[in-house]
Amino acid sequence: MAQLLDERELGVLTAVMSLLVALVANNPESYWNCVPKCVKVLERLTRVQDIPSDYTYYGIPSPWLQVSHTFFVIIVFILDDV
Repeated sequence: MAQLLDERELGVLTAVMSLLVALVANNPESYWNCVPKCVKVLERLTRVQDIPSDYTYYGIPSPWLQVSHTFFVIIVFILDDV
């Protein structure tokens, strides 16, 4: 699953994150290897690197993808501690 986070196409990343968030809710410890890649994608989005204008919403690069990446990281940390 971590290899899919290397994808450069934001539409594919959005679909992957929907799947990943659903999977991590059931088994968070299995997806720790995805956290660094999610942080790297978040960094790319916040620095506006290689973001097509189609994925910019009111000057914010792909806000829905930023939210799902942040949500994933939060779920991994919270559910792993429980």
